[in-house]
Amino acid sequence: MKYIKNHKEVREEIISVASKIFSRFGLKKTRFEEIALASKKAKSSLYFYFRNKEEIYAAVIEKEAKQLRTELIKNIQDIKDPSEKLRIYILLRIQKLREVNNYYSSLKNEYLSNFQFIEKIREDHDKKEIEIIENILKEGVKKGIFEVKDSKLAASSIVTAMKSFELNLIISEEDPDRINNINKVINFLLYGIIRR
Repeated sequence: MKYIKNHKEVREEIISVASKIFSRFGLKKTRFEEIALASKKAKSSLYFYFRNKEEIYAAVIEKEAKQLRTELIKNIQDIKDPSEKLRIYILLRIQKLREVNNYYSSLKNEYLSNFQFIEKIREDHDKKEIEIIENILKEGVKKGIFEVKDSKLAASSIVTAMKSFELNLIISEEDPDRINNINKVINFLLYGIIRR
């Protein structure tokens, strides 16, 4: 008996195939027909799952942003020291950002910032990151390591600082001191909140 894939599985396959195409050609140069062909679907059946290539791209970006968060959380969950947890989160985030090609591209590509859905995905991702950082800060306050009066404001500031790291990553992709410089900024952030 032949296994018939459900709606969710087919949708995930299309997203996976499209992710590779978008990574290679970008949103602007990718055609809906190419995604249909690569996913071995008729163009008309692709319309059953997605209205257009922008909707597929949004699904790809959301999936990559979620993968990035999931991997980061997995890598810090067993770290007991909140200051080390925060340091690892920030450094690992910067290093892993390039592995999610389409999400990374959505951050640096000026053309993509014209799309409302890209901004919405960025905002949602930022909110979730602020929550993660806020939880680390609260844990540090509870353990007497951090002195933070407004954890939400501090978390927002750290996420803003991480965005400047993204800018640094985009501008100076070949800078050998990039990670060292980012470490210096992390030290500055930490020593501004560690109880003395």
